[in-house]
Amino acid sequence: MSAELDYSLSNTANVFSVTKTMWHREGIILPVAPTREEAQELCHMNYDLIKVPNFRKVEYDQEAFPNVEPDYVQTGGFTVVRTDTNAELGQVGQYYTPVPNDMAFRILDPLLDEGHLRLETGGVLREGRDAWLLGQWNFLSMAPYVQEVFHELGLAPFSVVIANHDGKRKLIVGRTSVRIVCANTQEMSIQEMTGRKTMVQIAHQGDVEQKLVEAAEEVFGDVVNRFEAVAKAYRALKRTTIDRLVFERLVLDTVAPDPRQNPKFNPESKLAEVVVDRADRKRAEITRLWTAGKGHTGDHSAWEALQGTYEALDHNEELWPNRGGSWRTLSSLAGTMKEQKELVMARLVRHADKLAISA
Repeated sequence: MSAELDYSLSNTANVFSVTKTMWHREGIILPVAPTREEAQELCHMNYDLIKVPNFRKVEYDQEAFPNVEPDYVQTGGFTVVRTDTNAELGQVGQYYTPVPNDMAFRILDPLLDEGHLRLETGGVLREGRDAWLLGQWNFLSMAPYVQEVFHELGLAPFSVVIANHDGKRKLIVGRTSVRIVCANTQEMSIQEMTGRKTMVQIAHQGDVEQKLVEAAEEVFGDVVNRFEAVAKAYRALKRTTIDRLVFERLVLDTVAPDPRQNPKFNPESKLAEVVVDRADRKRAEITRLWTAGKGHTGDHSAWEALQGTYEALDHNEELWPNRGGSWRTLSSLAGTMKEQKELVMARLVRHADKLAISA
């Protein structure tokens, strides 16, 4: 899939990014985050949409009706038209309600006004068929320990609103780990949000504006408190030292279990030696990363055990192979790898909590 950027009414692609150059090297790079209104104006997002009825031409037999002009009959279908360019965006039904980008994006205002979210990217795709605004959660507006933990993690979770106008997709309000800058990253984000169930889709029917508000409350509501809860868990891990036996039980046996401990393991099978060797190498690599991984201090903390697990699964494609490219990324974000990382984290947090209670 190509970038499918829109160039309507502009000499450059109608897409922006804050400080970072996008892979396609198109669009506008901004030094600071814009307001919602500035972003929409910058990327020519404020276009109107109308729904025009479709007609079918009816030809009459000229021999039987020599003086009758062709007639046009409404088909029951409609075309969504972008009024500033007259681009026909898509075919829709009778009850479809066009939703302007401004209406869709306005639901971000409370988060932007409170400083919890700052716009990161946005733009228009496919002549106006899709438009999005993506914001990054601003941890500087949260509690100090949240800022500390998430800064060290390098996490940059985003929230996004995607407006579709061709009848092929509903409106989307969601939370994503994918920084959207084009059509293919938008599709990757939607797949990730679908797998993680972190989005709400709104049909273009009925009171769409109210449905958008309700979706925003569902997706974004209490998100600051949830981030603070996650940060507390990470902080507990940083304060908890674990020994080798606990590390093996909570981490290694989750991500790289010893096949010889499985009652179904057959040591006489042809691949037995290969299976055991692979498991041993996985366990050795995660153990190494526990104390010598990127940025680690070797303090044998539960935090570094978790980070070593993340580093191994996210970057060691030889020991943890998966389908390449975006599919590996999706597996890491929303598939088996994600499940393994979450399970390791849950087990380490439970251990840290038990130690805190008994202390």
